[in-house]
Amino acid sequence: PDGLNHLSHQNLVALYRDMLAKPAPACEPPSNFKLVLDVKPVGEDQGLPADIAPEFKAQLPQFVIWRVSGAGESMSSPVRVLRDPASGLYSFALGSPFPCPNEAFEARITRGQITSFMTSSVLAPAKLCFRRSQSHPGAPSAFLHCSEGGSCKIDGTAPGMAEACTQTGWNWHGLINSAQADEAGAAYWAAPSLATLAAMPAAIRPGYVEFSIASPPLPGIEDATSFSYSITCNGVPIHIDGLLPHAEHLPFNGADGVRIDFAIENLGFTGGEDGYEKIAVELKYYRADAVIKTAHIERSYVSYRHAPLVDAQDADSGDSYQWSGFWRPAQIKNRFEVMLLSGKNTASVREAKRVFDAGGRDYTGKLAVGVIRPARTDNPAIGMAFGLKLPTGQIKSSFDETGAVAVCKWLLTDPTIPLAVRRSAYLYEFKAEKFTDTADRGVFKSPCVKLPGAAAGASR
Repeated sequence: PDGLNHLSHQNLVALYRDMLAKPAPACEPPSNFKLVLDVKPVGEDQGLPADIAPEFKAQLPQFVIWRVSGAGESMSSPVRVLRDPASGLYSFALGSPFPCPNEAFEARITRGQITSFMTSSVLAPAKLCFRRSQSHPGAPSAFLHCSEGGSCKIDGTAPGMAEACTQTGWNWHGLINSAQADEAGAAYWAAPSLATLAAMPAAIRPGYVEFSIASPPLPGIEDATSFSYSITCNGVPIHIDGLLPHAEHLPFNGADGVRIDFAIENLGFTGGEDGYEKIAVELKYYRADAVIKTAHIERSYVSYRHAPLVDAQDADSGDSYQWSGFWRPAQIKNRFEVMLLSGKNTASVREAKRVFDAGGRDYTGKLAVGVIRPARTDNPAIGMAFGLKLPTGQIKSSFDETGAVAVCKWLLTDPTIPLAVRRSAYLYEFKAEKFTDTADRGVFKSPCVKLPGAAAGASR
């Protein structure tokens, strides 16, 4: 571990504490115990790849389950559970700490997103609670029926060890109901967590940037016991795995610096005016439930590129945070960009994007837009790539070779696109063997007009 707040250190501390306070055998889970859930989802998963394997789709939706204390504190790492296609149920093993007879097990359930999408519908985590039966404490299962965004009820015919909770003590820091009311009707990105993306089958895993934020020990939070954070992208909030911003408090040791890791897909990234997106993070530090310090940091980011290490300063205190990120591409088949133009005059590229976007062109049923690609230190040219607005609200500007060539040919035959743009368009490729944690440069592939059968369209 590189610090007291590193996840591996926190897990080691939790294990050590569990060993010191190891419960009596009666409080251990029965052998091969399974919690079985029949979860009624609200709506379908959005933004699923068109070529998703039927066998994987049959296991969706995926749900994320956290164990919590009666006061709402997180007691375990999240468990991501897929649906059993045969039974339609969700089941998983429970470890320690396990409730003793007549003690309660409490958890929350949220939808594990497969990919990001823009929405304004907000669901609070479903509330799960059962009490370990005194008459059947060794039953090998507990069976509950749950509604996404609602609550869970014990099955009346096969409850296993589960009995009704007399009092759940559900709190979740008092944030869920008030935050849900505040967020109602406001647009936000529903997004998968870093852990969800990393565990996803490679065949459907989207590309994403893995951000890391760290700091040295900070003044004013020496006695902080937990922290929470929220993320916005270009001013739009991000809800990770169904959680509202600041809904989860994470353990924190004030003697060390903060450590945060999270993922962001290529959301509605069109490059703004100069090719950069703005990612902002708000951190809150707590002593028990009282906020003792709040920090606001932000950085710029260029889609499909690594995020170099920057020193991000809290806008209020001046505290320093180190913030970096690495772009993790999707399957390498999507490695081509179609560049419409490039030059050294930023104002000219901005104007070209405005004109291109104003055309409102439809390509394969999706809106075509320009995506500004900023200059690099070793390449002063600023460019504009071809992008598509997906139904999820995301912007896609990387394609497989077949798709990129098809875009080129469409561009060349559309007379509403200026002739200069059609003649300057070219393919840009990000080669798998050259895309690493230290290099994210692509290479020029071919002018669109040089592709077989494409030259005629550029002359019209």
